[in-house]
Amino acid sequence: MRLRAGERCPIHHGYYCCGRGKQYRVNERRGPITRVPDPHHPRGYREICTPAELRRRTLTKVVKQKGICPICLKPFNSMDEVTHDHILPKKMGSSERDDHVDNLQAVHILCNSAKGSIRNYQPPDRKLAASGEREDAIDL
Repeated sequence: MRLRAGERCPIHHGYYCCGRGKQYRVNERRGPITRVPDPHHPRGYREICTPAELRRRTLTKVVKQKGICPICLKPFNSMDEVTHDHILPKKMGSSERDDHVDNLQAVHILCNSAKGSIRNYQPPDRKLAASGEREDAIDL
């Protein structure tokens, strides 16, 4: 019969006998970036970052983008409205998540929500500008 973790041994009246030692947690420090081998990826690996590393990379992207959101092309008013966005989406359950610097961009929170997990996303106002149509144009 196997004893549960918090159950005393009926023979020895102890918690740490009969093959049950103290359970020490092994704290593995992986670092801020983990490389996952992926033969289907062009680089041959994917990067998975900690949340702190993602924040650091997002701040770096804000500086490189000169404070402008690449989706709506409007400047950031404060850092409260900035979040990171994966250019190639993470997919369902983050199974193919890639946090590499080239796959991240700093965007507004609302722009990220509107984009969702769509590849090659263009906002509706850019689609109209590209096609030459205007919303306020009236056909007579």
